[in-house]
Formats: sequence, C-alpha cells, structure tokens
Amino acid sequence: MIQKSFITIIMLSFVSLMVFSQNTNIAVESFSISENDQEARVISPRKDQNNRVSAIIKLETPLPLQNFTFESGSIGIVATRQEKGEIWIYMPVGAQRLTIKHGQLGVVRDYPFGELLREATVYIMKLKSGNVKTIVEDDVNLQYFVVNCSIDGATIKIDEGDPESFSTGKFQKLLSYGKHKYIIEAPLYHPLVGNIEITTSKSELTPEMKPMFGTLTLNTQPEQGADIFIDGEKRGQTPLTINRMKSGEYSIQVVKNLFLPATEKTTVTDGRNHNLNITLKPNFAVITLNGLGDIYVNDAQKGNGKWTGKLTPGTYKVEVMKTSHRPSVTSIIVKAGEDKTIDLQTPTPVYGSLDIKSNIDAVVFIDGEKQQETTPAIIKKVLIGKHEIKLQANGYEPYTQTIEVVEGKLFAMNSTLQKKGNSISNIPAATMKDDYDMVFVSSGTFTMGCTSEQGSDCLGNEKPAHQVTLSSFYIGKYEVTQKQWKDIMGSNPSYFKGDNLPVEQVSWDDVQKFIRKLNAKTGKNYRLPTEVEWEYAARGGSQSQGYKYSGSNNVGIVAWYSGNSDNKTHPIGTKRANELGIYDMSGSVWEWCFDWYGSYQSSSQTNPKDASASLGSYRVLRGGGWLNGATSCRVSYRGNSTPSYRGRYFGFRVALSL
Repeated sequence: MIQKSFITIIMLSFVSLMVFSQNTNIAVESFSISENDQEARVISPRKDQNNRVSAIIKLETPLPLQNFTFESGSIGIVATRQEKGEIWIYMPVGAQRLTIKHGQLGVVRDYPFGELLREATVYIMKLKSGNVKTIVEDDVNLQYFVVNCSIDGATIKIDEGDPESFSTGKFQKLLSYGKHKYIIEAPLYHPLVGNIEITTSKSELTPEMKPMFGTLTLNTQPEQGADIFIDGEKRGQTPLTINRMKSGEYSIQVVKNLFLPATEKTTVTDGRNHNLNITLKPNFAVITLNGLGDIYVNDAQKGNGKWTGKLTPGTYKVEVMKTSHRPSVTSIIVKAGEDKTIDLQTPTPVYGSLDIKSNIDAVVFIDGEKQQETTPAIIKKVLIGKHEIKLQANGYEPYTQTIEVVEGKLFAMNSTLQKKGNSISNIPAATMKDDYDMVFVSSGTFTMGCTSEQGSDCLGNEKPAHQVTLSSFYIGKYEVTQKQWKDIMGSNPSYFKGDNLPVEQVSWDDVQKFIRKLNAKTGKNYRLPTEVEWEYAARGGSQSQGYKYSGSNNVGIVAWYSGNSDNKTHPIGTKRANELGIYDMSGSVWEWCFDWYGSYQSSSQTNPKDASASLGSYRVLRGGGWLNGATSCRVSYRGNSTPSYRGRYFGFRVALSL
C-alpha cells in the first residue's frame, strides 16, 4: 500500500521528493555588504571580462540549490560556485541588478542592488519563499540522464533548455519520466539529435559524433618551399599538411619567387585525406654572363669572370669592374623561359704616366716586370693605381718605392741609389715587408664636412663645411686584423673571433700601446690617421667621385652595416674598395682617429692635427660599423668616445707620414 501524506510548510526543507503547486514564489529578504569577508579579494578571487577582481554575492536560502539559475543582462555573470548551504555568484564590477530563476518557485526579475557592485567585495543575499504547498510522496518521477563525450567544447541541449557544457567529458542531469529531446554539438562535428525515454533506471549515452573535417596535404612542383594562402590567410610553406580542416570549398593561392603565382580550388570532405599537387610555371630565365672582371647585376656582385643564375623578367643593369679600369655598363632584357649567354664588354683601362729619374742609369721594374727604358725615362700608359717601382744598377743597392698613378697625370719620381755597403736604406716605410699593406694618398685640397652629396642626412657636428689642404701620406688599405694584433700584443681582445676579421674591443689607449710595440718591431713610425686624413682618404682623395659613402652611393656595395651584417663582423676587404683601392672605410667597425673631438672651424686649414676648434675629453671615431644604419656610414659622419672605452664595434687602421 502506498502511503501519501500532505504537509503545508513556509520554507522548503526537502528537495528529492517534492512536487510544487503552481502558486509558489520567491523573494529577496535582505541584501547587504559583508565588510570583513575576504573571499573575493584574497581567498577565492576571479577576474571579470575587464580584468578586474569580481564581486561575490553569497546567496543564502533554504531552497534546493541545484534548481537555481542567474542572469545579469548584457554585462553577464563571471561564474557560480555551490558551497555548503549557499551559492556564490561572481559578478562583474559595476553590475546593478540580478535576475534569479528557480525551476519550480518562479523568478525574481531584475532585482536592483541599489548601488554599483564594488571590486573585490562580498555581499550577502538572503532569499525567502512565499506560501509553498509541498506534497511528500514516495515516488518523485525523476531519474538521471548521463552522456559521455570527450570532445573539447561539446555542449548538450535538453528539450527547450539552454546548451550546457560537459565536465571532464561527462554530463548528468535529473529529468522527469517520459521522452526528452537532446541536441549534442561540438566544434568541427555534425550536430547529433536524438530522443531519450527516461524511466525508473538511469539512462546513459556515449554518442558517436560524425566529424565535419578532413586532412589537406599540399605539395608544389618542380620545387617545394612555396607560400600557401588559403582564402587569403597564409598557412605555411609546402610541403604542408593541415589536419582537422573544416569541410568545405577553399581557394588555394601559391606564391614562390621565380615562379608565377597559382590559384587552385579544392573541396575538403568529412573524414577524408585530400592530396593536392600543384605545378608551378617558371617565371625566370637562366642567364650566363661572361666578362673580364667582377660582374655586378643591379649593383649586386655576382661573380668574377663568369656568372650563371636565374633572373625574373625585366631590365637589368650589368657592370663589369676591374681595378684601374672604367666599368663597362650595359642593360639586358630578360624574358621568362628565354635562357641566354651574354659576352660582356671589357672594362676600359685608365692610364697615367711616369717620369723616373735617378742619380745613376738604372733598369726600371714596374710591379716586377722589366721595362725597356732605363732612367731617366718617361713611361706612358701605366694603369692608374698603386705600383711598386724598383730601380737596379750594378754596384748599387736596389731602390724600391710604391707610388700612386693618377689618370691623365705624370707622376714624377726622383731617386737616389746608394752604393752597396752603405747602411742607409732608401726603401720607403710603406713598402717594407711587415704585412701592412699601405695605400699612397697624394696631396690635395678638399671640402670637409657637410657637402652637397650628403643631402639632408647631415648633422650639426658636420658643419660648417670647410676647405682643408693635406700633404701626401700613406694609410692602411685594410683595417688592422686580429692576426696582426695577436702578432704584436700576444692576445686577442675581440668579441668575434677570426684571424682575418677586424680586431675590435680595443680602446684608443690600447691602440697607442699597439703602435708603440709595432714601431719598435718594424723600425717605422706608424700612427693613427688624423680625422682630416681619414675623411680625405674615405672620399677617394684626388680621385674622389663625390660619393656619399666610401666608394659608392649604394651603402650595401661598400659596407657591412646593420642592413646586411647579420649582427657580426666580416673578413676585411670583402666589399668593393673606394676610388683609392681602400676597403671598409664605410661600415665594418668604427675606426679610431688621432684627434680629440670638437667643433669644426669655418676657416681653411693646412695639415691640421685636430680638425676641431677645441680639445675635449673624447677621441674621434669614423666610418660607422656593423651594427649601425646607413646614415652612420657616410664619409662625413662623426662619432666619438672616451679614449679608454672598448666596444665590440671599435677598431682602427694605421697611417704613415712620408
């Protein structure tokens, strides 16, 4: 016999065996701040959508806790948490109202708080019910529906309810007896719709979701490494495999240098692997260039004597360069698929002349090659640039001198040969064999500082531009290397290591110690160049073409700088030399000069030791370096540092007076 009893109560005290009448309701009894409660601020804080610490409303009620839901309009609710005898509602800062719903007892709609909720503050809300009639029965007509689904982001909707999430791959809910409709949805899977009959036994479901994605594999021929864009979004380079790609139609764009862009359409279907092989059409020609010298294409060096490579369609400037010659320049037109071999015009030799006299008739050798003439002699058609002149006569010591031949000019050389046994040496310091290759810089007058080719890049310390007259001198063809430093000093202070790399991390003071030891070893008088000598040599001396950088208006041709150095030094002499055959005066490493740093004078000067108008606490640095931009590599740009400072970008080259 089933016994039934009826009890009328004011507050509900049972949850599992209740059936509620239609006239029940709930109401807020009180709402207040809990001044000393630190749950929101310290113990259990959570951030709202504006990254502020949420307020907590602790809902105290004797009603069944699992039947409550909450809404707060467009501002939303951060989270809810069920504690013993109460529910914690995490609310965004600034919320003004709350809607409370109970499955059987009705709704408290838009309850106003009376103020904006404060950050990290705890509030206490007490609920009460109205007149509630409760019928206690032995049979509640409810049972659990359990669904297992481990797909990330899956949700389930029962009947007309809101979608609910799975917790650690499981969903469970008490449902009334009878039929219920469910919809299970998950990203990249087809929705699963079904019905479940709830009876006295627990119902459990493990659905098989049908994937709404496939796998796409892309390859390109004849070469891989092409950029892949899918519906305008770059996804990687071939070979490329994209797993879990949503089913549908896509536009594939393929881009690779030296090939024409390609576009393909493809359709990805559920659960299938799709392989797409795309053949790219070449957009280049193989060009072979033959020339007697260094070959440049659009100012980029490609090779010496011969170069073969791929070029895209267009017009190219091709130069052949050779020391002491004028470059040959031509334009070539490249068309896709039209391979060709081109013999380039030979560079034109540039000559000067020599007038050689001596105190005794002597045989003349130029760069080791015996000449027909004996002194005195006028020798025509001598290639411009540096040459070693050697005079020999019976009973006399050979006389050797390194000279610089200038285009269209006659170089006069008057030498005195010493009889054998005479201890006096006539060998100029710059030609003695000590591994320091020196370049002769002939005397001249030039404008120092902010000249017209520097344009708007000039800084205030490069002004005023002024005229300087210099006597002839020698300067190092290359920056001093780490090997040269180690041979004299016995150690290598450089950050980047390599015998043929420029020495760096040396101060001005360190360089003076090096030069003293070098001179003691060689018997010469090496020194640092003055700032005036450095700029005159960097500009090309009497051969200057008015370039912005040392040897070119294109910094990348003559300098290792931040745009091409890969943040390190490089072997000396690997970029193009300037008009005098001097390397790396733009970029590579900053070069110490002898002078103190200061302001320029406006008046003309002759052989100044310090180009500035006053002495100071800093020594001059010139040329820029591997870590600097193009502006710092200009021939007129001035730097400075304390004489004791060492940097991995500070080096030097040596000079010699005549």
